[in-house]
Amino acid sequence: MPKGTNQKFKLYRLAKIMLERTDDEHYITMPEIIDALGEYDITADRKSIYSDLHDLEVLGIEVEGEKVGNRYHYHVVSRTFELPELKLLVDAIHHAISENKKIRFQYFQWNVKKEMELRHNGAWYHISPWGLSWDDENYYLVGYDSDGGKIKHYRVDKMLHIQMTDEKREGKECFKKLDMADYARKSFGMYGGKEQKVKLRVANDLAGVIIDRFGKNVMMIPEDEAHFTVNVDVHVSNQFLGWIISLGEGVKIISPDEVVDQMKKEIERLARQYLHE
Repeated sequence: MPKGTNQKFKLYRLAKIMLERTDDEHYITMPEIIDALGEYDITADRKSIYSDLHDLEVLGIEVEGEKVGNRYHYHVVSRTFELPELKLLVDAIHHAISENKKIRFQYFQWNVKKEMELRHNGAWYHISPWGLSWDDENYYLVGYDSDGGKIKHYRVDKMLHIQMTDEKREGKECFKKLDMADYARKSFGMYGGKEQKVKLRVANDLAGVIIDRFGKNVMMIPEDEAHFTVNVDVHVSNQFLGWIISLGEGVKIISPDEVVDQMKKEIERLARQYLHE
């Protein structure tokens, strides 16, 4: 499905639609939700909306689905977290950037009981915010971690109690060298990893996949009638290796040896997990 031009506001618009158009007596169907998002030039499929409705619950907007005939009708049953507060998640970060201040926040993850669990025992993260990135239907804060001395990113919807501090931002020199769009391309699913230049051997019929991922400026060098090679800068993570595996026989990592070895170890791990039980 082609992306609309306002995808980065998808969760905010969905919250607006649900809060303004539904309540205990007013419902909306999935096709109506998709059409309503379309009014804002936002495209969406059912699967992504199910995930977004769950994210709204995390933010305090509980949505209930009730089966009527062969369709489900959705409506807001709890709105402890109002729309202006949802927008505040992003606005607070923008404000800190404009004021050249650090922010602090707590960060959570989900446990097996589907409960919010604070990371690092509830410790506060002190980060210099430098930008926001939209990747795979999620907002990410990209900031500088002074303690670690490096750029990191965080899912905005998993950040709690965001506060602007009196400390000046740090890491300006790092971000002068950073291309935000390029950073997102290199980070598969915004997972970190050592940045390396990786050479791939690719089947010609996957040229579109490579261009979609790395942009039209990527140099594709013909190798034979059926393949080309390409050198790309990526953050080598398990997610990157998984992406390569998902493309099947059409893509092979050629170099560096370090990354080839990482792929071999991942393949061995998969074999142990599925073939030697």
